[in-house]
This record gives sequence, structure tokens and C-alpha cells, in this order.
Amino acid sequence: MMRKMAAPKIALLSIKQLKRRVSKTSKQPRREATQPDEVDDNGMLKDVEVQEITTLQLTQDEHRHDIDHFFNQLYMKIGANGMEKGHRDRKHCKLRVTIVNEVMMLWHHLEAKHPATYCKWAQKHDFEFRLPGDVKKWKDAMKRCIIAYSEQVFREAAIEWLIATDQPISALEHPKFKAMINIASRVTDGVKIPSRKVACKEILCLFDAQMEGLRKRLNSENATGEVSLTCDAWQAANIDTYFAVTAHWIDKVMPNVWELRNTLLSFTCLNSAHNGHRLGQALYKIVDWVGIAHKHVNTFVYEIGCEEKNLVKRCKIDDLKLSKQEWDRVKLFLNLLGHADNGQQSFSSK
Repeated sequence: MMRKMAAPKIALLSIKQLKRRVSKTSKQPRREATQPDEVDDNGMLKDVEVQEITTLQLTQDEHRHDIDHFFNQLYMKIGANGMEKGHRDRKHCKLRVTIVNEVMMLWHHLEAKHPATYCKWAQKHDFEFRLPGDVKKWKDAMKRCIIAYSEQVFREAAIEWLIATDQPISALEHPKFKAMINIASRVTDGVKIPSRKVACKEILCLFDAQMEGLRKRLNSENATGEVSLTCDAWQAANIDTYFAVTAHWIDKVMPNVWELRNTLLSFTCLNSAHNGHRLGQALYKIVDWVGIAHKHVNTFVYEIGCEEKNLVKRCKIDDLKLSKQEWDRVKLFLNLLGHADNGQQSFSSK
């Protein structure tokens, strides 16, 4: 039976799909958790984790990692023409070798004098080969692999891909598949297929970009109303507990045109007990992480309301509505109270 193609957007996978994936593929034992009641500086449980939104693009240091490994730090030196230029010395050489700090010149030196050492280091650190000869070999190989296009050749290749990857027949009609083919059709010297490592990194970058865009969207002028949340928690076959939160809001598409939107905000693993206290803190962290704390006030007051025994006061707490600035002050005040409480306990223990 053919499996369905995954949704094109990472943040829009349904809860049922996530449940199936976790139940079938998650066979690892449960991770060791921190102390059940251990809290951080903000008074939040440490074992309730929410994935950070980070930018995974390579920094300048990561791009030149091979250069920094084989050459010493950059320094300025006056050349034969009287001009001052940056230079680098080769590391681990019996004789001092000084080269102008230009990437291509440094790569040419490594290729001419230390190709085996560079190859061994690149393989050990899973680093992409960047020596001029390696780049030329890849380009030449791509040119040799080019097959003359015809509708019959493309049709056969598409059908073979469909069968080999167990895709549904409708996959060929998917807009994202068509977009990928249209982009590849403009290339004249072959397409470089990303490796698994590159694909994983691109998926994480795409996830971060989508979540950052979602955060801005939920706080834009087109989504001025409150955000409703639905939650789902379950236990997988390996006894790991998972918690998913979906947001629902009204989005202004154009003047006087409104649409109901929904998307998955977070899908996280709870390492220990999944009682109301931990579920509440997980929900709090997710809402704060997406930046809609001021749009879903009940999440903040839930824990306070549970502690209140008086039903009338609890209803008033549940109806509490504060602005984002006021909630920032409340959080700051709670942090100060936490430090004061820790200080008092320290003195009491002595």
C-alpha cells in the first residue's frame, strides 16, 4: 500500500500524522531526565523543554574552517610593491611558508603541497572538499552525466522515481514537485543533488524560518485578535510522552476579508511525568516561545487559578486581561520574588 506524501510545510503536519510517526519509528529508550522538580532561574521546570528557534546558516568562521585549520592567524605584511597585504603562515611546516591571504591562493597551495593531508582532514570532519581540483572534477562529472532531454526520457525517469520511492501517483502533480522540476530545467551544466547532511541542515533552517515567520505573522496587524489553542498529549510505544499544541486565529487577508487559520505550534517530548503541572508549564513555554503570551492570557493565569481555593476569586483570575507591557512587568516581579524566596530559604537553612 502506497504511503502518503508528507505535507510540504513542516509546521503544518497533523497531530494524527505525528502520532503515527512517533509510534512506528521511535524505538529508542526514554531519555534520562533531570531531577523532576528542578527549576531554572526563572522558576520553570528544567525537564520541560521547547525547541529553540535558531538560525543555522554557516558563519564566516565555519566557511573558512579548513583555512583556519591549516594556516596561522592573519597578519599584515608589506609586499615587494610596497603595499600592505594580509598574509598567513602554513602550520606544522619545518620551513616557514608565507602566502597572501587570498582563499584561492591558499587552496592552490594545499592542493599542490598537502592534498593527502587535506583529504584526510576533510573526511574526518565531514567537511565539503573545496580544493580547485575537486570542484573541477565535480563539474566535469556533472557535464558527463547530462542526458539529452526528451518527453519520453523524462517520463520514464519520473515513473522510475515514483516506484523506487513508493510515492503516490498524484506526487507528479504536486505544486512543489513541479516547482522543483521547473527550477532544475533552467540549469545548463547539471544539478548538484544535496547530501543527507545538507538536506537535514536545510530542513532545520526551513523550520526556523517558518517559525520566525509565524511569530511575526501572529503579532502583525493582520492578526490583532486573541489566539485559541488546542492541545493533545499521548504516550508512544517506547513510553515517551509527547505534547502537541495547535493555534487557531482569525487572519485578515485583505480589507473586510477574514479567514480562520490554524497551524501546529510545537511538538515536544515530555521527559518525565505528564501531570497538569508539567503540561501547564510546557504550554506556557510554547506560547511564550512563539511570542503570543499577551494574546492567550489564560495560559499565564492557569497555574495561579489552580492554587486559588475560592471559586469567585478563581473566576476573576481566569478573566484577567493584561497588556503585553503589563505581563512583562508581572514576569519581572515574579523573577524578583523568586530570588527573594531563594535568599530567605538560604538564611532559614543556616
